[in-house]
Formats: sequence, structure tokens, C-alpha cells
Amino acid sequence: MWNHSSSLEGYSILLQKMEQDTVTPSGPPVKILDQPNEDGQLAEALALMRPDEGIYFLFFRSGCARFPTYDVKYATNSNITEPCTRASKELLKSGDMGLLAPGSVSVGRDGKTWCLTFHTRVITDWGRSRDVYGKADFERH
Repeated sequence: MWNHSSSLEGYSILLQKMEQDTVTPSGPPVKILDQPNEDGQLAEALALMRPDEGIYFLFFRSGCARFPTYDVKYATNSNITEPCTRASKELLKSGDMGLLAPGSVSVGRDGKTWCLTFHTRVITDWGRSRDVYGKADFERH
């Protein structure tokens, strides 16, 4: 999976199936997400996960960390070889819970609990720091 940009206007996220050696591509890449210009020129910190229910979640960071538009977005799909559907709202953005430039989402499971971890800047009494937050639970109900 990678971010592909052939111009300064938007970008695409491509998924590449690999041979068993994990080095050799198997067939052509598949475009799974196009990005509009308002997302900026860059997507990074891509993370793809699929819970047991079979819905794929693609997390990505868009914008520039120096601007208030920096955010974490996501898209979903039930068939990973077809385009994903963007969520109507970002997952995290600067300003949420006093955070500055949240990004680099990682998702994992601790037993039956799905956990989300991300980094962000925070302003403290001694200045700015870059912190990591984790264990935002996605419990099944």
C-alpha cells in the first residue's frame, strides 16, 4: 500500500498484491482511494486493518502538521480490491481534546478489544511535546 501522486493536486492510495517472497509484485496495483485537493498533497501513516466482521478500515493522515487542517481520516470497504468509501468526518483533527497535529494511527487487538494508538503534540506548562496516546477501545456490543 502506498501513496501515489503524479501532480501537486491530490493523490491516490494504491494497494499492491505481492508474491510469496514479499518483494515481487503480483499483477498491477489497485487504486483503493482517491483524495480530493482539500486533503492536501500528501497522505502518510497508512494503516489497513480488518476485524473479524470483514469490513476493511483504511486509516491515513492528511495535511501538514504545521497547519490546523492536519488530521487522521479513514475509509471502509468490504472488498479490498475495489475503491474504499471515505468516512463523512475525520477520525481525529487538530483541536479535538486539545490535541495538535494528531497522526500515525495504529490499530491492534488485545483479546476481543480493538485498540487505537496515535501520536500528537500537546502544549504543557514546560512547552510543546510530542506524546503517544493509546487504548481507545472499540468494544463489541
